[in-house]
Amino acid sequence: MKALSLEFKVGVFVFVSVLLLSMIVFQIGGVNILGANMYKLNVIFDFVGGVSKDAPVHVSGVAVGDVKDVKISYDTVKKKTQVILVLMINKNVKIPIDSVAYINTLGILGEKYVEIVSGESRDKFLEEGDSLTGNNPVQLEKLTESLVDVVGDQTVRDSLKESFYNLRVATDNLRQASELLNDTIAGVKNGQGTIGKLLTDDSIYNQTEAMVVNLNTKLDKTITDLNISLNDLVSDLKTHPWKLFQRPKPDKKTKPRKTNDVNYNFN
Repeated sequence: MKALSLEFKVGVFVFVSVLLLSMIVFQIGGVNILGANMYKLNVIFDFVGGVSKDAPVHVSGVAVGDVKDVKISYDTVKKKTQVILVLMINKNVKIPIDSVAYINTLGILGEKYVEIVSGESRDKFLEEGDSLTGNNPVQLEKLTESLVDVVGDQTVRDSLKESFYNLRVATDNLRQASELLNDTIAGVKNGQGTIGKLLTDDSIYNQTEAMVVNLNTKLDKTITDLNISLNDLVSDLKTHPWKLFQRPKPDKKTKPRKTNDVNYNFN
């Protein structure tokens, strides 16, 4: 048997090294090779709204897998065509058996993906190959038709027309109020009206200031006189404390009250 050449051994070593390195990179990046550490679920819809193969799968808002395949089948019992999405889910993710699947969108016009909302069951979980019935997304065509039917109703059209009329009236009133407010502010700036005069006429300010100064002066004088009188009274009481118990003398000008003499006859 011919011995293997050095070049062949080096080539095999490099190939195996690159293969192992690639597997490690894929595992770190969350890419599963040949379905390792994954299990399969089937979600049945009547309408999927454009979900395609390799679309993301989220459970409670967290990415846990992707759509492996999209199949169309005919249900002989329900007698209608259905779409089966084959999902590949991480094995460490347990999905309750009463969970609900939806078709959602990343953003307004973003990528379609499958959203699974976890149920409340804590005893039974979906396993390999189980099926889950999904909630069908709203079709844009049916939504448009419903909108056309609603707008086509005469009652709705009259209500919309009245609403637009009320909105226009409210807008006009708001515009008039804004113009009136602008005119009022301009008048105040020009010194018109009571507020304008108060803001622009210096004589009113000077008169008010003089009146306040005069009032403060009189108030200070009154308080000072009151303090002097009170101090004099306290000093006098300290010097002559017996005055607290002295009964005031009657006024000499006051005439004593006369009493009528009454004669009693006992005969």
